[in-house]
Amino acid sequence: MLDQIKQDFGPRYTESYFERQFYTRDLAYIPNFLVSLVAKPLPEMVVRPVNAEEVSRIVTFASKNKTAVTPRAGGSTAVGGCVPANGGVVIDLNGLKGVVELNLDQEKVTVLPATTWAELDSYLRQQGYCVCSYPSSINAATVGGWLSGGGYGMGSIRFGPMVEQVSSLEVVLPSGEIKRLNRTTDPPLQWFAGSEGTLGIITQVEMKIRPIPESMGHYLIAAENSKALLQAARECVSELPDIIHNMHFNSKLLNDSLKRKGLTEEKLGDYHSLAIDLEEKNSSGLDETEDFLQKIVSKYGLAFMDQEIAMEEWETRFQSLKIMRVYPCLLGAEVLLPVASFHRYVEQVEALGRRAGVKMLTYGHVVSREGAVVMTLYPSDERQTWRYLCDTSLMREIYSIGRRLDAIPYLTGFWNTPYVKDIHSRKKLRELKRRKNLLDPGDIMNSGKVYRPPLLLQPNLYHLGMKTLGLVRRIWPKGVESHDRQ
Repeated sequence: MLDQIKQDFGPRYTESYFERQFYTRDLAYIPNFLVSLVAKPLPEMVVRPVNAEEVSRIVTFASKNKTAVTPRAGGSTAVGGCVPANGGVVIDLNGLKGVVELNLDQEKVTVLPATTWAELDSYLRQQGYCVCSYPSSINAATVGGWLSGGGYGMGSIRFGPMVEQVSSLEVVLPSGEIKRLNRTTDPPLQWFAGSEGTLGIITQVEMKIRPIPESMGHYLIAAENSKALLQAARECVSELPDIIHNMHFNSKLLNDSLKRKGLTEEKLGDYHSLAIDLEEKNSSGLDETEDFLQKIVSKYGLAFMDQEIAMEEWETRFQSLKIMRVYPCLLGAEVLLPVASFHRYVEQVEALGRRAGVKMLTYGHVVSREGAVVMTLYPSDERQTWRYLCDTSLMREIYSIGRRLDAIPYLTGFWNTPYVKDIHSRKKLRELKRRKNLLDPGDIMNSGKVYRPPLLLQPNLYHLGMKTLGLVRRIWPKGVESHDRQ
């Protein structure tokens, strides 16, 4: 069977060590020796299918041979979700790209999973339509990958997470069966949203689209105090959920770092900032909303930034990681956080940074009336391997702050499995494991992720290791530091 796959896929099949090496990591840099202690990230083979039938053949082969399967497309996360934990075969899905069908009467589009959000939105705009929501990593994130990861981003305040916009999926199950799913099938499509590729491989997505909005307004509010600014954000999202398209927060430390390198406006460097982007059917509606925002700004003692600066923030909304032009090596943690706790989270992680002698750079998107996806980054230097490892101990402390504020890691993947019991209640975890056992009893599909940690990432051992690294970090002779290259 393997010989037949090699023959049929030709140059789209490889066992080349050189090529396989590219699939052993995602955006996160983890020293090879450390990864090898807890996983087998080097796949035995990589196959690049171009349709669901080819995906099915590869998965059928893997299922019969009890071989681990890791689906991969954009590879744009940093928790190891698309990195093999148990070797096996990587299915590179980048050949499944493009629009299958556009139904303007029903305002739906059917799209292949490796299509990036930028590609899809560009195609739709030529027809006078656009997507309902999308990730800030629009140029790299794929349709199937974002759905598998949870699907919260810009547009989610109004339209909800991506799963609420999806009407059907085509999925290759771990048995190799190709199945069309909707909300009432067995299993339902909802099981695959946020499953991080552990239940099957999405090969088509049918979802809602909408006409391009007629009128938009862009506002940028600034404050020296994050508490007042984020309380205002909470009130705005409570009162204006049907017209807010995007609400993005930058901490003062982040803005200051960008300012020093000329990557944001000079004025903005002294403040925490909140970008609010609205969509209305007509300009008169925006006028009424602007009156409301004026009252909020006055109530909390805030200030509007110039319209030109607000427009620049909107136009650069997909450049959240431009901070890497300041600090080429960053570590960080991403959490799903209650909006009510946002300001306390910012205050506490910045206090952690002051104690640790490192800048904590935070930004986040409010994605519902209740929640925000928040990223905290801090500089390190991967060239100093042991110092870099010691710096990773601060990620545990960031997650600890989040846990006290009812936040959870946004993605689990491989590296966040020590927190799996914090991410899910016992009841929810039992249900997720039931689904996994039902659909994938051989545990071949993206195995080693989401449900349980491997031995060296067991919570007690992991936390002990992180505490030890934290202790070493405190006494480590600093020498020439790269934490602030400014």
